[in-house]
Amino acid sequence: MTTDALAAFITEHRRARRTVDGFPADITPRTEADGACAALAQIDGTPAGWKLGGTNTHTRTVFSVDRAYFGPLKAVEISEGDGAEVALCGLIAPKVEPEICVAFSADLDPDTHGGDVAALRRLLDHVALGLEIPDTILADPPGAGV
Repeated sequence: MTTDALAAFITEHRRARRTVDGFPADITPRTEADGACAALAQIDGTPAGWKLGGTNTHTRTVFSVDRAYFGPLKAVEISEGDGAEVALCGLIAPKVEPEICVAFSADLDPDTHGGDVAALRRLLDHVALGLEIPDTILADPPGAGV
């Protein structure tokens, strides 16, 4: 499995607005790290933010995972401010979910800040209510093991 092949597959299907039941066997991520690398391969440059998932018992059950997970966000995937408009026309099957958004005053370094709640609090810049509009090429993400 190459992360570039998986990233290209996802990009191709997203552009064509086609869903799939799963990934072809030869490009299916074998590990969580493979999936993370493929997600990062779709980002041009540094991620503008990060999406956390599986942060409660219900979503971990739905997605058949045993811990929280995360993924990168592109700058075009983040809108902020009063009256911000979001174009839905390029999305495959958008839904809306309420989210809690946090912003830090500096990049987080896992070696320095990992597990240090006091350090995270010092770096916390603000907290806001957000609306996530998840969109995927997978017809059934939990069924596909995501």
